[in-house]
Amino acid sequence: MAEYYRAKNGGWLMLGISAAVNSRVVPLWQEYLAGGSSVKNLTPDFGTDFTNSPTTKKTTTHLFNELKTSLAATPPSVPLFGSVFIDIAKQIPKQIDELDDPTSPNQMNFNVPKDIPAILPAASGKTSLLAHRAPSLRLSTTSDMRAAWPW
Repeated sequence: MAEYYRAKNGGWLMLGISAAVNSRVVPLWQEYLAGGSSVKNLTPDFGTDFTNSPTTKKTTTHLFNELKTSLAATPPSVPLFGSVFIDIAKQIPKQIDELDDPTSPNQMNFNVPKDIPAILPAASGKTSLLAHRAPSLRLSTTSDMRAAWPW
């Protein structure tokens, strides 16, 4: 029954996705609705969209400000004409953990309407919840990690 309605209404759904977000995501959604695929590297097609996403900007600004505050409170000792490596994950661990916390206001959740990362399958979570609820579909269970470099 679901296959019948998908076949009957799939074109309308794709038109809606194209109009609401961007036609570039339609082929990926067609594949997703047809049962998914093996793991894909979406960077060539959508990496720039993640880089330019308002969610990425908000998260980067938050982490930058937290790092600046932390370093101002406890400045590292830097030798004259030297440099110091600062492990961001050790410097601001709580703030890094917030990226994956669904209860945090600083969660990195791509959910901005009209933003391509928000409409990509599984983009709003670490893995596709459907992958666990519909094991017959070939959906990615690969972690979509939210982290600050170096990871």
